[in-house]
Amino acid sequence: MDKIDSARRALDKFEAILRDKSGDEKTRDAAIQRFEFTSEICWKTLQEVLKRNYEQEIRYPKGCYETAFQVALINEELCLSLNRTVKDRNLTSHTYHEELAEDIFKRLPDHAHAFRELLKILGTLVDENT
Repeated sequence: MDKIDSARRALDKFEAILRDKSGDEKTRDAAIQRFEFTSEICWKTLQEVLKRNYEQEIRYPKGCYETAFQVALINEELCLSLNRTVKDRNLTSHTYHEELAEDIFKRLPDHAHAFRELLKILGTLVDENT
C-alpha cells in the first residue's frame, strides 16, 4: 500500500526534525508543520485500511481512531494518544500564539510515538493481507 510507505516517509522526516536540538523558532515551526502533514497522512492511511479491511467509511480522524479501537485494531491507550494528536492538530492553526506553539511542540515526541505505533500495526495488517 503506497499510503503506508508515504506515511512512513512523512513520519521519518517528522522524527528527524524532532531530533534537531537547536531549539530555535524555525525548527519548532518546521516540526509543527511536519506534524500536521504526518497527522493527515496517518489518519487517511487508517481511513483506507478501515474501508478496505473492515468495510467502514469514516470521514474524520477522531472517528477513524475510535473505529480502529472498536474493531480491535488498536488498543484504548493508542486510541487516546491518537485522539490527543487530533486535538493538537486542530490547535495548530493558532500557532501564531507563541505559548501555544511551545506547548504543542513539547508534545510532538509523544505524537510521533503514537503515529509510529499506528503505522506498525497497519504495516503488519497490510503485510498479512498481501
